[in-house]
Amino acid sequence: MSAIDSSEFSEYQIRSSLGKGAFGEVSMIRTRTSRFCAMKEFSKEKAYMAKNEFEIHSLVGSAHKHQNVCEIFAMTEENGVPRLFLEMAYCGDLSTRIYGDGMPVQYAQKYFRQLIAGLEHVHGLGVAHLDIKPLNLLIKTDGTLKISDFGLSVKFIDDEGEKLWVRPAGTPAYWCPEGMVHKYIDGEAADIWSAGICLVEMLIGDVPWEEPTEKEL
Repeated sequence: MSAIDSSEFSEYQIRSSLGKGAFGEVSMIRTRTSRFCAMKEFSKEKAYMAKNEFEIHSLVGSAHKHQNVCEIFAMTEENGVPRLFLEMAYCGDLSTRIYGDGMPVQYAQKYFRQLIAGLEHVHGLGVAHLDIKPLNLLIKTDGTLKISDFGLSVKFIDDEGEKLWVRPAGTPAYWCPEGMVHKYIDGEAADIWSAGICLVEMLIGDVPWEEPTEKEL
């Protein structure tokens, strides 16, 4: 884990809301040491998800850092409400850069290379993300892409080093074909498929399908 003192996050000021999701809300905050970061606050109904996300994200984004994986700093809990504190990406997520007929090829190549580099790091630590999509790919001011949101992620390597099959998860438009028809899939391969859908979306401005049928796949 990082050497950051978690007590830094016991006091903070909320500066702005960054968005809401099924899990809760994300805000930009300023800590008592003047660090700006993102705070992911879970609803009580989704609190059970926080510990798993923190443990997996800490493995791939703190204990083993990579320039293309969002860093996580700490987890706190107050009155049954867990909060995760993460690296801030001021330029939002990749979806804000996809519009019209897609982005220029050279930009798509730049982001895709970074996405694959980040996935190689994550997979090398035995973790499958399972929800790769533009909304979960953050962009820094220098153009660096950061994989974030490990809420659905799982370990696909057991303690003996054996590969495990995992349950499909994520957003249907980015699912791999086998995720539509099987109860268990290769999580590593599923992430690569999802990355490919992201590349198509960057190039043409939209996903190939919203919720694919077996025939379309």
